[in-house]
Amino acid sequence: MASAPASPQQVLDDFQQRYPEARVLDAILPDMNHVYRGKRLALIELPKVLDQGLAMPGPIITVDQLGFSNDPGGLGVSDGDPDLPLYAVPDSLAPIPWRSTAADAQILLSFVDPSGTGGYPHDPRWFLVQAIQRLKDMGYTPVVAFELEFYLISPDRPGGGIALGAVEESQGPDVYRMSLLDAYDPALSDMLLACQAQGIQAGAVTKEFAPGQFEINLHHQADALKAADHCGLFRRLVKGCARDTGLRATFMSKPFLEQSGSGMHIHVSLLDQDGRNVFDDGSEAGSPLLRQAIAGALTTLPEAMAAYAWTPHAYRRFLANAFVPVTPTWGYENRAAAIRVPFAGGPARRFEFRVPGAEANPHLALACLLASIAHGLENHIEAPVASVGNVGALKSPALPWTLSAALERMGQARILSEAFGAASWDLLREAKALELDNFQAAITAREYDWYLHHDA
Repeated sequence: MASAPASPQQVLDDFQQRYPEARVLDAILPDMNHVYRGKRLALIELPKVLDQGLAMPGPIITVDQLGFSNDPGGLGVSDGDPDLPLYAVPDSLAPIPWRSTAADAQILLSFVDPSGTGGYPHDPRWFLVQAIQRLKDMGYTPVVAFELEFYLISPDRPGGGIALGAVEESQGPDVYRMSLLDAYDPALSDMLLACQAQGIQAGAVTKEFAPGQFEINLHHQADALKAADHCGLFRRLVKGCARDTGLRATFMSKPFLEQSGSGMHIHVSLLDQDGRNVFDDGSEAGSPLLRQAIAGALTTLPEAMAAYAWTPHAYRRFLANAFVPVTPTWGYENRAAAIRVPFAGGPARRFEFRVPGAEANPHLALACLLASIAHGLENHIEAPVASVGNVGALKSPALPWTLSAALERMGQARILSEAFGAASWDLLREAKALELDNFQAAITAREYDWYLHHDA
């Protein structure tokens, strides 16, 4: 017989027994850009947070990268910025192993009711809850794993500095080189230990192509919401561990134009109600359901592009001949395509979605991907022929290649607008469009260099 869940006070007592020096608690919530916002409390307030939750303004979800509310859809200034209830995400209480912050514990908050029956309609996490439920109603459970690439750089601003090539023995593509993992210790080891402390299941650390660039894979799990939660918390963890060892971590898609970009690769499979992987039918090619899921993801790619590349900068990553998706294609073991199907059968049969940049909102990106998969399955869409060879030589005109163009396509969306509700989809688009307007309002140094000093 299952034991009764621990009371809020017992949770606090158990945590303090394990971490007797803990004194304060960070209660955190990701906004639409997946910047964490929240409150810092004395740790003794934990039972109250677990029992009653907290309150924050609902429009905090739609603030821009700098935290300004631009009043999208009249949310913010126009409606008085009303508070809404926030709930503690179950099992998200964790220590903060890095020591550069004053906080000793953290807990994730969400506008989504713990029962999963309601949430703030404009919250990307609520989008994901709905997408998961849609698949579950069809009899499928998504199994998800994220892979994230990032750079460890000098603590100076990236725009004026370079990757930490000084500790490396060459500036070439030293991919998989073990000595470079040593060169960036203890930061990398601290990240793995911090993952262990926070219950985030991480796999191997890999040295990527560029100086200072690495990849850490997160394990597959059948709780897709938790997978996205862990993806965001992992980025927070990486930045904290880097800062604590005198470095700086960035998940920008293309922090150095001459070096490799950083992606967020999402691996997906589906289990039926008996726990069988429906993408596998024993054949080398995989099941028809695999190809229908792929077809759905490719069908919505133009209208979902903004969700996968959520900043103006993210579009710098999409270059031809760079193992970055620039065409709406798929293929077996083809890293030039938008979707790669590894030659792994049985329970490991899956596809890898390679479009999102490393800084994308994992809840929004995964929500769009799962809703697209559901669309492909419901409508029995046939996938195009699997691509062979270099399908990344030319950028496809079928896809938008600036955030402005992508937001325009988002505004014309039919499939995903219907999946998440037109009002919520449009409000999220408006919030990002207002942020883009503010971003583009600044006069850059290059504009002065080119047009003020060379205007005759």
